[in-house]
Amino acid sequence: LDFQKIDFVTLVKDVLLSFSDQLEFLSITLELNTPESVFVEGDHFRLEQMVSNVISNAIKEGEGKPIIVNIKAIEKYMVL
Repeated sequence: LDFQKIDFVTLVKDVLLSFSDQLEFLSITLELNTPESVFVEGDHFRLEQMVSNVISNAIKEGEGKPIIVNIKAIEKYMVL
């Protein structure tokens, strides 16, 4: 693993952008609620993979319903 300081909000936005064509094709709306930035220590590839899996599952299992992504920083923790 390659741990580094990462702006998680930027990472999530980049992952969501990679799904934009699929979301548009399926007419699925996306709502993103985040602070301006949330920094975490982690492996960029693994975090990107985790977010991609969450969004992919939401698309597959959400039956066309809107996808709402919330990111919150609570003390020393980050919640997606």
